[in-house]
Amino acid sequence: MKTKTHLILGCPAFGTLPRNAERDPRFIKYLLGELQEPERTKLEDQYLGDDETFKRLVAAEEELMFATAFIACLETTAELSGT
Repeated sequence: MKTKTHLILGCPAFGTLPRNAERDPRFIKYLLGELQEPERTKLEDQYLGDDETFKRLVAAEEELMFATAFIACLETTAELSGT
């Protein structure tokens, strides 16, 4: 099994999942630091032991970053337009 880099510290990009791919709601909670033990450890064991789970988690991270940036852009646009 190859070594995987922790998601928050950086990792190779795998691209996003197809639109019809099932998204695991635990991923977002995990990335936001809201997933409680023992579920957090279970998820970490899963993504460290399974490349597909790791790719899905990376895709969720990318989507979360995109959504955060998109919201920031909307807020900036609203501030600049005075609405």
